[in-house]
Amino acid sequence: DRDVTGVQTCALPICEIGYLYRKVRTFCDKPSTGQLRQSLKHGLEQELQEYYKLLVLIQEQVILSSLTS
Repeated sequence: DRDVTGVQTCALPICEIGYLYRKVRTFCDKPSTGQLRQSLKHGLEQELQEYYKLLVLIQEQVILSSLTS
């Protein structure tokens, strides 16, 4: 019972991040008009690129830790 609660506690933020990612990605994929909207879209796309980089780093660390344990 405690293990399930721990897994749920860890999984919830990951699910929330995935949900928010999809919302932002959907916004960025829509055609946009107007300078303000295009600027916002550009900024969000840059942030998503940083997010991808962080995911790669985390994945590398997980793989390395699984190989060393």
